[in-house]
Amino acid sequence: MRLVFLSRSLQHFSVYRNKITDFRPVLRHFSRYPPQQELTTATHNVNVTSSVIQPKSILPFSRTIFSHRIELVSKRPVSMASNSRDDELSIPEAKITKISANIERHDYYPQNEKRPTLLLLSWLSATPRALDRFRHIYASHGFNVVTVLSKPFHFIWPKSSEPLAQEICEYLISHTQGPIVVHGLSIGGFIYSYCLLHAMENKDVFDALENRIQGHIFDSLVVGELENMAEGVSKGSASYPTTRYVVQKVILLYFWLAHNHTIPHYDRAIEVFYNMPFRTPMLVYYSKIDTMCSNEAMENLTKTWREKYSLDVVPKVFDDTQHVFHLREHPEEYKEVLKNFLDKLNVHSDHFQVPSQL
Repeated sequence: MRLVFLSRSLQHFSVYRNKITDFRPVLRHFSRYPPQQELTTATHNVNVTSSVIQPKSILPFSRTIFSHRIELVSKRPVSMASNSRDDELSIPEAKITKISANIERHDYYPQNEKRPTLLLLSWLSATPRALDRFRHIYASHGFNVVTVLSKPFHFIWPKSSEPLAQEICEYLISHTQGPIVVHGLSIGGFIYSYCLLHAMENKDVFDALENRIQGHIFDSLVVGELENMAEGVSKGSASYPTTRYVVQKVILLYFWLAHNHTIPHYDRAIEVFYNMPFRTPMLVYYSKIDTMCSNEAMENLTKTWREKYSLDVVPKVFDDTQHVFHLREHPEEYKEVLKNFLDKLNVHSDHFQVPSQL
C-alpha cells in the first residue's frame, strides 16, 4: 500500500511540474517589460499609476508565483482620491523640519507675511501617509503645514498637554507669519483646547493669535460620555478588538481612580470649546455612526456657536463613515466642502495658489 501511495504521489508531482513549466513563458514575458514601463489599474474608481513590474524581487512582502516573485513598486504615494495624483504633481516637494518630539513642519513654499499656515492636530497613531492626505490638500491651496502629533499620554494625563500647548502657541507666534487655519482631528481637538486655555490665561499670546487665526476645521471630535473618550484612546493605542476592550475598561477604571486629575480637566476642555475664544467660521465633520463622536453633543456644540456667538458654522454629516475615515471614504465630497470653506475664509486667494506650470 505504501508503494502504491508513493507511486501516485510521484505521478501527481509530475503533473504539477508540467504545469509549472507551462507558466514559464508567461513569466519570461513579464521579465521583458521595459524597466520603467507604467501600468494603470482601476479599482473602485481609484487610479493606481506609475507602478513597475520587477521579476525575482527579494522583498519579503512581494507576491510569489511558483519560483518567481513579482513586486509592484509604486513610484509615488497613492492617495484614496481619484484626482489626488494631480494634486501631488502640482505641489512642490516639502522641506520637513522636526521641531520637537511632537511637532514637525512641512514647508512647501517660502515663508512670508502673507503665506497661510495650517495647524494640523492629528489623531492618535496617525501614520505619515494618512497625514499626508491632509497636508497635500492644504499644500495645493498654498499652505505650509505645522503638524502636532498626539500621544495617548497627553489625554490620559491631561496636565502633560499644558507644556505641549504652550510650545505650540509660542512656535506659531515666533516662527510663522500670515493667517492661520486650525484643523483638529479626533483627540487632536483636545490638544487644541489646551492651546485655547493657554491663550486665555496669557493676554500677550491671545493678542498675538487672535487676528491671525482665521478659521477652524474639526473632524471627528471625541465628545460625549467618558465611554466615548475611553473608546477613542483604546482604538488609538491597540489594534485587536480584544485588546481594545481591555484597554477601554482599564482606562475607565483609571478615570475613576484618578478622578481629580482627569475629569475636571476634561470638563474644562469641553467648556472652553463651547465658549471658543477665537470667534471664526467653523467647519465640522462627523458621522451618524461614529460611536466616539456623539451626534447629540456635536449638535449642541454647533447650536451654541451659532446662537450664542453668531458664528458661521458649516456642519458636514456623513451617514456611513467610521471615526476619522471621512476623507478616506468620501475624498471628493470632503475636499469640495473644505475648498468652499477656504474660499469663504479668503486666505488662499490667487496669490497663494500653486503656479499652473507646476
